Amino acid sequence: GETVTAVVNVPARAVRHWSTDAHGWRTETGVYQVHAGRSAADLPLTAAVDIGERP
Repeated sequence: GETVTAVVNVPARAVRHWSTDAHGWRTETGVYQVHAGRSAADLPLTAAVDIGERP
């Protein structure tokens, strides 16, 4: 079993959503699962991404 490390840069705006309460774009903090693979039916790779509070 060979191991390979991949780095994927995701812009902050990709995880934002529009909040009607705040009348603006929001990023919800928390731990999210990211899946990768050949297609939506074949996602063998999983990683946890922790989106924390900004200082």
